[in-house]
This record gives sequence, structure tokens and C-alpha cells, in this order.
Amino acid sequence: MQYFYSCLIKDLNNKQIIANASKYKFDSQQKKAIKFFAENVQTIKIKIKPLLKATWTWERLSLILRAIFCLAYCEFFCLKLPKAIVIDQALVTCDHYSQSEDKSFLNAILDKLLV
Repeated sequence: MQYFYSCLIKDLNNKQIIANASKYKFDSQQKKAIKFFAENVQTIKIKIKPLLKATWTWERLSLILRAIFCLAYCEFFCLKLPKAIVIDQALVTCDHYSQSEDKSFLNAILDKLLV
């Protein structure tokens, strides 16, 4: 999650995401998820947009929430983890890094996104 967050802060493009990852020691699953993230970050934004209220945009979401959404998306669609586990872990991560009122929002969006 921290790597995804740092990529979003720096607004890295897909080539930069992959190139920057080589500076760190990631295991094979993490490398797979990072590659998937780099290839699908725009798709994630597009798929989340219709799930938000009309007054919200991807850019209006906190960077922490964006990173959690991206990580959950990658865990579910790339690593094929079960939906319940992905959502539960996203909520635990939200507890550690975000505001408590974000949990119900995160849960609702992930429930619709991860299908």
C-alpha cells in the first residue's frame, strides 16, 4: 500500500511505476501486483468514477483512499484473493491510515467494484 501511495503522490506514469519499483526488494507477488497496478491505474480510476456520487471525483478522494482502492483492486483482480478478505484487509488498512468515517464509504465502493 505504501508503494502505491508513493506512486500516487508523485503522479508517476506506468513506466515510472515499474522503473521506480526496481529500487526496492519486492517478492514475486508484490512485483506482480505492482506491474498490474502500473498497467491498470487508469482503469481503476475509470471503474470507480461511476460508483461515486456526482459531486465526487477520483481526484477529490484522499491519496490514502486512492492507494487503498488500488491495492484492493490489484489484490482481487491480479492476485485473485477472495473478495471478503480483500475488503476486510482494506478496512483494517483504513483503520490505520485514514479517518474512521472513510470505512463505510470504502466498504460500499469496494463491494460494488470487486465483482
